[in-house]
Amino acid sequence: MLEKKHRWAQPKTQVHRDLGLPRRCCRGLWMDGSGGIAMKRILSALCALGFAGVAFAAPFQNGSFEAGTLTADPCNVSLASGSTAITGWTVVQGDIDYLTTSCWTPSDGTRSLDLVGSGSIGAIQQTFDTIPGATYQVSFDLAGNPSTFFPPVIKPLTVTVAGTTNNYTFNTTGKTPTAMGWATQTFTFVANGPTATINFTSNVGTSSFAGAALDNVSVVQLNPWTGSAGSVTNQGVPIGSAPTVVSNGTAGAAAEFTYQTVNSFCCHTGNWTFNTTAATDGDVSLNWTYAGYHGTCQATASLTAYVRRLGVDVYTAPLYSASDSSCSGALPSGGFGQYGEVDLPSVLAGDEYGFRMTASNFDSNGGVGGRLTVTTGTSPTTTAVGSSANPIILPSPITFTATVTGSTPTGEVTFTQEGREIQGCIAAPLVGNTAVCFVPDWFGGLPSRTILALYSGDSVNAGSVSAPLTQVINAAITPPSAPIIGSATVPTGSQTATITWAPPASNGGSPITGYTITSSPGGLTQSAAAGATSGTVSGLSFGTSYTFTVTATNVAGISAPSNPSNSVTPKAFAPTLILANEDTSGTFATVIGRVNGAPPGASVQTVVTASCNAGVPGGTVAPVGSPVSASQNPDGYVKTTPSGVTSAQFVALQLTQAGVPISDFSACLPSLSNNDFWTTALLVGPDSAASGSSSANDYVDAPGKARWYKFKVAPGQQISVSLTGIPPNALPADYDLAVFKDIGAAFTAQLDSDPLALTKLSAEFAPSTFSPSTFSPSTFSPSTFSPSTFSPDAFAPSTFSPSTFSPSTFSPSTFSPSTFSPSTFSPSTFSPSTFSPSTFSPSTFSPSTFSPSTFSPDIISTAFSSAQTRSLIGVSATAGTVNESVVVDSWNNNGYFYARVTGRNGAFSTSGQLKLSVTKSATSCANVSDTTLSPRNAVTATGITTVILTDTSSFAGYIAGDMALMNGNLAVLAASTGGAIVDVANDLRVQQLKTQAAANAACPFATNLVAEEIKGIVDSYRQNNPGLRFVVIAGGDDVIPFFRYPDQTMLGQESDYVPPVTGTSDASLRGNFVLSQDAYGSKTRISLRTSDYPVPGLAVGRLVKTPAEIAGMIDAALPYLMTYNNGALQPGSSLMTGYDFL
Repeated sequence: MLEKKHRWAQPKTQVHRDLGLPRRCCRGLWMDGSGGIAMKRILSALCALGFAGVAFAAPFQNGSFEAGTLTADPCNVSLASGSTAITGWTVVQGDIDYLTTSCWTPSDGTRSLDLVGSGSIGAIQQTFDTIPGATYQVSFDLAGNPSTFFPPVIKPLTVTVAGTTNNYTFNTTGKTPTAMGWATQTFTFVANGPTATINFTSNVGTSSFAGAALDNVSVVQLNPWTGSAGSVTNQGVPIGSAPTVVSNGTAGAAAEFTYQTVNSFCCHTGNWTFNTTAATDGDVSLNWTYAGYHGTCQATASLTAYVRRLGVDVYTAPLYSASDSSCSGALPSGGFGQYGEVDLPSVLAGDEYGFRMTASNFDSNGGVGGRLTVTTGTSPTTTAVGSSANPIILPSPITFTATVTGSTPTGEVTFTQEGREIQGCIAAPLVGNTAVCFVPDWFGGLPSRTILALYSGDSVNAGSVSAPLTQVINAAITPPSAPIIGSATVPTGSQTATITWAPPASNGGSPITGYTITSSPGGLTQSAAAGATSGTVSGLSFGTSYTFTVTATNVAGISAPSNPSNSVTPKAFAPTLILANEDTSGTFATVIGRVNGAPPGASVQTVVTASCNAGVPGGTVAPVGSPVSASQNPDGYVKTTPSGVTSAQFVALQLTQAGVPISDFSACLPSLSNNDFWTTALLVGPDSAASGSSSANDYVDAPGKARWYKFKVAPGQQISVSLTGIPPNALPADYDLAVFKDIGAAFTAQLDSDPLALTKLSAEFAPSTFSPSTFSPSTFSPSTFSPSTFSPDAFAPSTFSPSTFSPSTFSPSTFSPSTFSPSTFSPSTFSPSTFSPSTFSPSTFSPSTFSPSTFSPDIISTAFSSAQTRSLIGVSATAGTVNESVVVDSWNNNGYFYARVTGRNGAFSTSGQLKLSVTKSATSCANVSDTTLSPRNAVTATGITTVILTDTSSFAGYIAGDMALMNGNLAVLAASTGGAIVDVANDLRVQQLKTQAAANAACPFATNLVAEEIKGIVDSYRQNNPGLRFVVIAGGDDVIPFFRYPDQTMLGQESDYVPPVTGTSDASLRGNFVLSQDAYGSKTRISLRTSDYPVPGLAVGRLVKTPAEIAGMIDAALPYLMTYNNGALQPGSSLMTGYDFL
């Protein structure tokens, strides 16, 4: 009986030839001795071997892309479709980037791929050997190009192999070239042919230069298949007799048959075949035992293992050959035998495999007999390998340990690195189920080596190969290199800086354990964790410039400091400048601001600047005055009055500490008069109504701010107000101009004994007053006020003196569409927010000014806001920066007119000043100096229902009889109506004012003074006569004058007609005034645009004109009055009149 270890006696080269393998594939892996035949099976899996005469690809290779052509570019080279520059791989679509560590950190080795070099898609693939039916595991590391310039952030990857497809994505958010975030992905597939092609495709869907990143690809066969005997399907036909089948083997069981050859003549050879058919692909391991009986001389027998494919032997291995020349003449009673194991590598489904038995006898009396027993299949095993240290630091000892799992495995394990045996670790024996490889001084190359453990197998257990172990190898540990500094930032108002950095290029061979940030100056430090890339340093001082360095630490020590960061200067919040009001002297200003969270000891410094563009100081900046404490007010407000600030000079504020600036400048403002409201309006020109021109320069220096101006006027003046830039070209911003009559007078007039009378307020706030329809373009179109309308032909010079009605009075520009366009009088112009009570709150007009006992705060604020809307008389609101102008008449008004400048939609500018110019004409009322009205005490008489007004002194020239009749009838009228006769001929004050009016007939204002004085007499009857109902006037306009009101209907004006009267009446009508007596019976007036209008109260009638006519009217009325007094007024006829325009 031969020893098992001698079952392969042929040279190793013969084994190579039989397998049809290139020797270079498994160079250095063959073993002498008993481990050799088992190692063949392992090597067939590692080298993906095929059969002789069959074409194959190659083993999977270069999964980390380390082998390949790279140009001089230190970062990457672009590989176009069709390129095979990377060993084993082909670019099959688009183009890809082949990168080194200069671009980013790979997951393994020094190279990796970006699968989208340009465009939107890129793909690479490799074809390699497989065993059909075998299961393989694919593993790879996935990341994505972290560039933020090339979308999308989600990088897709599709992997296809052997008919399977797997899709992956990688999110690059927060990833950097030094922190790629590589993620290992794995999947398995079953090979469906002798080769497989694996394809990696990244399609980002849009033109980009950044796709999925790929590295560290591996393909490993899992659990190689071992065949089974199946059944004996074709026994050979022996010469003389057929073999006797003892049993048909099943998987793992014995199959046995015997045979005997008897030959009656010489030189005959008999063949027998024991075979089966492979059901699946894989290696086949068979255990066999043969015992032969050779009779007489020259009897021989041999046993050969084989694999047959498509009728051709693709593998044979002679296992046994023996002969006997004893010439005993009879079959021996005993025999000899051989046992062993045979491995049939890479059998394909459908292959026939088994044993051939050959026997011959050259003696006519001889015979050959034998018995073959076959046990098919071995138990599968798994092998795992680990190391005593990973990573390892060179040079160091290391121990690798292989653990084999199986059915009580025996045998040996060989350890390899990068496909070569590790010296001293070849055929290491299993002890229990482990084998150990100890290397006293490891000098493997950087940065890693792939370790495999190869188990030989035994008669029961199949051989197996471990999964690859990546042994990481580090050089000797040193302190890290310096971190790479990023940036330093400090938010405004903070004393803490944030510093960023990148990890060192080298960690010195040992992981980073932490970082330290250090400030300069001050040496303030702050520690950060090992994985940090940013940190903060607190306790910085405002106004001091700092840089920062960062050091890294590992077990070997501290790195050199990084380069200094950029310089940062912590700044406190800048103050807010609220106002800067110039003093009337023009030598200093009152400055008010507010500070938000000033540090202890901070001060506020006022500065003047050369320019102020949209609130940003510019040019030369110089401090003025002394700094003041930033904490003078608990709410943060500060007030200072620095000298050296001139009119319209730009002012800003800045925080300082010990004289050092610690904040930016506030927004700048010009030092101006405090004319933000009409109550503080700036006086333009002298405080008189004298004719002439005056102007004021100013800024609108903030959004929503208004500038107010006032100028004194006299009745009968024409005032031109213009708004221009300086010089008089375009305005610095889109400003609008509005002109008001005396707002203060209108405000005061509301605070009468009944300030919230319903009739008064409803009239004042009627929405139609300034609605767009009221001032529509059609109303004020050029055709309405065209020159032809007011041409000399229409008004002959003899009738209307040119000096009185000059062309400028009625020029088209005066009534141009822009002056009265819808935008000019749009609802927004007169919106509640413009004149709202909150704008003019009670705090603005304190109780000390308007006593609460008389007027509540609500009454005051309502009167204040309505006073503006009631006083508006002209607007110029042309869109854009063109100049604005308004021409208005003072009519009966005296006191002050106001002008307001506002920016449209919040427009403002500090880059250029505006100029407001006022030109006042001469007045026809220049000689009217007596304007005082007499206070009147309440009349004590009671029960009066009618007041009868007349002036007998004005009836001079009439016959005495008519006068007596009129006076008598007036007395009867008074008696019949509960009346009181008031003859102003006896009132000195009335007569004085009538004398003044007669001397100034061209001044309607003078006549109105007379009417107002007489109205005061009527009002004196109201307090003690609540039943007062009627006012009767006896006489014409020259006796008891009408009130004069401007005719602003713009249609059929009084000045268009020839008055049939003389004197003051003639002058008033020619001056475009209408006459009304309603005010004598009115208690409440409303102010609408240029004048005040009475709200009717008492019934007012007039008896005209001569004494005889007045007496006659009374005679005609008395019968009816008598009936009325009896409570049964029954008129016998009636008269209705009308006016075709109403």
